[in-house]
Amino acid sequence: MSSVELFYQIDAIIGEGAYWDWRTNELLMVDITGGRVIKLSPSGDLIKEYQLGNKVGAVIGVENSSD
Repeated sequence: MSSVELFYQIDAIIGEGAYWDWRTNELLMVDITGGRVIKLSPSGDLIKEYQLGNKVGAVIGVENSSD
């Protein structure tokens, strides 16, 4: 039987849109109604959290961007 492990405990109101950025090896996701973008490392460590103050629908990597 397969097992499931918690990758990262996120206190999100509505967490959605996980996006793996293969260029930076980071996982990005949004908290739609919380107005946040969350960036995680492959080991599940929080790299950065962006508070945008408005609802967020999606996130995607941008070429030649450092953040």
